[in-house]
Amino acid sequence: MKFLFYLAFFLSALETNAQSEHEIMRVMRQWADAYVKRDAAFLEEVMDDTWTFAGGNNFRINKKDGIEAFKKDRTRYLSITYRNEQVKTYDNTVVVTLEEEIKLQETTGDTTTIRSLVTDVFIRRKGGWKAVATHKSPVNSTN
Repeated sequence: MKFLFYLAFFLSALETNAQSEHEIMRVMRQWADAYVKRDAAFLEEVMDDTWTFAGGNNFRINKKDGIEAFKKDRTRYLSITYRNEQVKTYDNTVVVTLEEEIKLQETTGDTTTIRSLVTDVFIRRKGGWKAVATHKSPVNSTN
């Protein structure tokens, strides 16, 4: 009997983790779409007020400044795609690691592709998943 209880508990945890992983990847795709569609309102919604970004050359930015920079930036995001996604769930926290490819058009008209390794951390807050941290490391860029 004890075995059945533990088995049911384990299977329930797997189902919950799979559901969380599915939800997070949906949010990640919506986040990418928000950049392509220039939807700052979605960024406001998905990022927790404590969100921070860290990237190459010791670059760091918080939510408020990041969204303001996004609104002012005239770069056109043509597409953002993900591959090799790994999602790890820890209770109310999810860590996503993936490879990201961003195709964009500079204000000069030049097209660039940026490839990065990305880690995003989400917590379940206010009825949904909120991003609290993002880190990107560039892999390479091509024109």
